[in-house]
Amino acid sequence: MALTQTQLAGEIAERSGITKSDAKRALEALEDVVLEQLADAEKVRIGGVVQLNVRVKEATGPRKG
Repeated sequence: MALTQTQLAGEIAERSGITKSDAKRALEALEDVVLEQLADAEKVRIGGVVQLNVRVKEATGPRKG
């Protein structure tokens, strides 16, 4: 089962000793940074766990039918 943002913020808060609201704000800031970097077609690596890449593809033609 996937963690929700609220659950993830709670886990981060508990493990790092910060408030849940601070952890949630940090996650929102992380989301903003990641989206900005991906919009510039940059690679984003988060620790050794996640790596996000943008792959630009040509548009496909219209569907038949």
